[in-house]
Amino acid sequence: MYLGLEELGYPWANRAVADKYGPKEKFIAPRYDPYANPWEPKRRSGADGHAVCIIGHFHSRDFVADTATPGGWPVRDTNERIGNVFVTKETTIPCGWNGKPWTKSIAGKKKRPPAEFAYALLPVDMFTKPMRDGGMHRRRIMDGFTIPMGP
Repeated sequence: MYLGLEELGYPWANRAVADKYGPKEKFIAPRYDPYANPWEPKRRSGADGHAVCIIGHFHSRDFVADTATPGGWPVRDTNERIGNVFVTKETTIPCGWNGKPWTKSIAGKKKRPPAEFAYALLPVDMFTKPMRDGGMHRRRIMDGFTIPMGP
């Protein structure tokens, strides 16, 4: 399913490799949480609209401790579990994965660059909680399409 979402921002993850800004960080799955994005502190007053392709969903028992950012919306309790998430295929590399070139092998196969397997989790609560002072109109689905799968 393809969705165009208002105020979605960019997906982000921890720093994948050491660079001039700091050491490599513990892995977290890339996710959308626009007002908790540590890579864009100056943009927390508004986030860009983007389109995503939802390829699956699951229930995450992980905690939101890594998305609890002062000034973030919705306010995240570090002891709260993430809950239901959509899995999206990305056309952009998540913030934190860029920088020095790096690759990853999947199931021992050929090494792949980040762009080939970029994905991000989209917490379902972003559709049910206001993102900022201003209400739910900030979390609008602008358009949506489904694409039939082949046999």
